[in-house]
Amino acid sequence: MKKGMTTLAIAMSLMLGLVGCAGGNQSQQSGKTSGQVIEISASNFQFKPNKIEIPANKDVTLKLKVANGMHSLEVPGLDVNLQGDGETAVVRAKPGTYPFFCNIPCGVGHAKMKGTIVAK
Repeated sequence: MKKGMTTLAIAMSLMLGLVGCAGGNQSQQSGKTSGQVIEISASNFQFKPNKIEIPANKDVTLKLKVANGMHSLEVPGLDVNLQGDGETAVVRAKPGTYPFFCNIPCGVGHAKMKGTIVAK
């Protein structure tokens, strides 16, 4: 009985430790704003706008607005992964084109949820 309680206590401690470590990048992104703010709306299997031009090498804030359903905004080339309404990320992009997409399977039109950011 005592061995079982010890095992349970260790397992619970490990789970709490993992929960505390999860989402490190997310907390760095949420709530910060700097420079130009661009709101990207996600709804009905589309992003608005889906083509975005930003100044290169300057701070720009991307803000996710989820109009309906469950959507995210991931921009792998800029290390952005916004998972909920109102979340923000400050980016400083080198000149180039950066594709973005929704990484939450949101229904039959999920594959249409994509766009591009062009830094000039």
